Amino acid sequence: MHQRDLGGVRADFLKAHAAWPERLPFLLESASTGTAIGRCDILMLASDEAILLDGGGRLSGRSSAGHNRFLPALDAWWSEQRIADAGDPLPFCGGWFVYFGYEFAGEVEPRLRLPEGPAPRAYARRVRVAAVWHHDTQRLSLVYEQGCEEDAIWLESVLVPMAVTTSVSPLPPLEIREDDP
Repeated sequence: MHQRDLGGVRADFLKAHAAWPERLPFLLESASTGTAIGRCDILMLASDEAILLDGGGRLSGRSSAGHNRFLPALDAWWSEQRIADAGDPLPFCGGWFVYFGYEFAGEVEPRLRLPEGPAPRAYARRVRVAAVWHHDTQRLSLVYEQGCEEDAIWLESVLVPMAVTTSVSPLPPLEIREDDP
């Protein structure tokens, strides 16, 4: 895993996500900052590799050959492309963006009889490059897997021109005065 620090450039992730929804489809922004859970925002550059379990229960896409169920297909794919944990405290080190719809419960518990629908039951898309905004340090990092340097350069070329130039001061603490009893 490679990481490149872009310094204090505060890129507009939402604007980039809206401008390139096919390449940058996954944006995880935290509304809660200052906590371990809300310490980063992540904008993911997705590859073309995906597995889809459609609303009718049909499996298609990468690594679905030889599998008729979503979780074994994803597990086989993960085993094939697994990256050893480098022990970095990064919230992203390559991987997959995975979505499970309500109807996916029928794959885990086959006795359930859930209706078919147009929405996917489950979806996994390979992600090899991401931009990470660290709220605590106010720094932007690009994180990418070996062999994805060109995608990382493209993402940097998209984000740097979208730097947020205006800063917003936090609101002052609200003072609440209670009436005398």
